[in-house]
Amino acid sequence: MEAGKPYRVHPAEPQPQSLFPDEVEGKGAAFPEHLVPRAWAALARRLKDPVRVTQRGGLRTVEVLRCFRYFVMPTVRWVHFAYAVGGGRFRAGPAGATVFVDPPMHGDMWLAFYMADWLVTHAPDPGHGDFDGLVSRIRRGRAFAMLLDRADACGILHPLQDRVAEALGLDSRVLSWVRQGTPRGVALAVHSRAFTTMWRRKESLEAVERDCPALVRPYAGAGLAGVLGGHAEPLRDLKLALRAEGIGDAGWKLLLGTDPEEMRMPLAFAHNDNAFDVYAWIIRACLLAGRVLPGVVLARLIKPNGHEPGAAESVSAGELETGFWPPFLRALGQRLEGVDARKGIGRFLDTEFEDVYEWLECERPRIDANQARAGWAWLLRRHGEWAAREEALALVRRESMRWRVPVREAVVGGHRVVALADAYELWEEGHAMRHCARTWAERCMKGQDLVLSIRNAQGARLATAHVGLLRGTWVAGAVRLPGNRIATRPLPQVAAAFAAMLNARSR
Repeated sequence: MEAGKPYRVHPAEPQPQSLFPDEVEGKGAAFPEHLVPRAWAALARRLKDPVRVTQRGGLRTVEVLRCFRYFVMPTVRWVHFAYAVGGGRFRAGPAGATVFVDPPMHGDMWLAFYMADWLVTHAPDPGHGDFDGLVSRIRRGRAFAMLLDRADACGILHPLQDRVAEALGLDSRVLSWVRQGTPRGVALAVHSRAFTTMWRRKESLEAVERDCPALVRPYAGAGLAGVLGGHAEPLRDLKLALRAEGIGDAGWKLLLGTDPEEMRMPLAFAHNDNAFDVYAWIIRACLLAGRVLPGVVLARLIKPNGHEPGAAESVSAGELETGFWPPFLRALGQRLEGVDARKGIGRFLDTEFEDVYEWLECERPRIDANQARAGWAWLLRRHGEWAAREEALALVRRESMRWRVPVREAVVGGHRVVALADAYELWEEGHAMRHCARTWAERCMKGQDLVLSIRNAQGARLATAHVGLLRGTWVAGAVRLPGNRIATRPLPQVAAAFAAMLNARSR
């Protein structure tokens, strides 16, 4: 879109009289449920053309949904915002604060401010000083939850974020560099400080994009991390930043020689604030392994499938130098030499890798030099010994850790469903399926959760499901395949049908 060219302006919305005077005039006012359809219709009208842009004297003004205004300074580096308080009046945002490039379209605050503005525009004003309190009360109401559900179901948030970023007039290349500098890409809101950092590095990034496009992402990440210096050559600047992390020429050559696609997968799983820290971790892991590790292996190191925590987490290159990591990575690099890169790596990761990693994370063993030289075979043996001890412990606990199951076993749609009833059965399920079912015993003992083993007609395990009590009703939760992968139809429906059986039995 052209700078200074405004978006279309909506015709004035109808102004119904006294929609809800009792609700808004009272100090405890929220907004009533009977207004949800009318509020949704008003929001839908605004969403047809949600953004207006004007520009005067170098200052760009962006108005969103007629309840937010963003002011882009002439330097195109800082963005400040204000929010509507009804009747066309606006209040400045927090003093001295910058905002997100997608502001404040993350979470549910945008909808709460829109709703408050709509209410006070269509009914008696609660008072300028009470507006923030009104926003807070609205968010606590059931009607707001209903409206938020509609917004979520329609998927309006991300398209609206994109329109805001476009309307703010921020250079599309600079915005792209910011997103590349963050590990999780387009799903992450961008802070204006991050945009400012990339803007100041614009010429350097143009040079990197021209001379070595594969390094744009780590360079942008280094900019966001604040580790770049003032070297005239941007690639030299990046090399010096890696050297400050203890990564020398060998790591630099590894970075230059690695397919950028192999880096993309682990970046998606890391919860770091910038891509540079993840790249440093990747380089360090590969150096310790003695080879470039495939992207699927690096991603699994960050997010193991089969056990807790099993969730995306931040990574630090320094952590790889301590504990079990050095011998584990060396053994892993040697073991991968004998794994078919195309056909066998998936099976290896779901079996041997998950087994060894689970033991290492749970036990945190100290591995001496002789053990380290023993390599992967020794790690596998230690896992087997640990698994045997865990099985024996589960057997000991079996009698003391039992719980009541309303329906022990049923056949649903040709599947055999077994409600697991003691600590040993949970251990068997977790061990066979390579996930964390064994850790659920204490939760099941409280009577609010059950773990189901979904099997085929011959008794082979297919998936593990959770059902839990929610306000007295059994509700099906997560259904997982071997390796903790999410199950697809029809297995979730099997779990839901079993939950319905539990509810029928309890009546």
